[in-house]
Amino acid sequence: MNGVRPFLRAEWRHLAILNFVVEPSVLEPILPRGLELDRWEDRHYVSLIGFQFLHLRILGMPVPCHRSFDEVNLRFYVRRKAPDGWRHGAVFIKELVSHRAIPSGLAPYSTSRVPRCRCGIVSKTRRPTAGSSNR
Repeated sequence: MNGVRPFLRAEWRHLAILNFVVEPSVLEPILPRGLELDRWEDRHYVSLIGFQFLHLRILGMPVPCHRSFDEVNLRFYVRRKAPDGWRHGAVFIKELVSHRAIPSGLAPYSTSRVPRCRCGIVSKTRRPTAGSSNR
């Protein structure tokens, strides 16, 4: 890494993903300003993801009583152009978390101005190659 401590660190375990191809017109009304829909092989996807979030740390510190929990989220994929290339991320349409404080505690770090959606833009990424499983 470049010396910057990540805001959030955790392990994802027991992951289940269901991907659905959707028409862009379904997602465009809730697309946050400044972002565009990302595509995979010329298709737009919505994903329903369930997993266990384990060993949560925020700014390197464990979160008392919130170290591990279950989550299900519904998301779609976005990107934005940065000076050094594309930044890829996800807009979370809905998150179901077994601890009530988790989504509200992360709300100040949301970049979305869309009600009920939280957007996270991740660092510069490369597109997956054929045969890899990125989403």
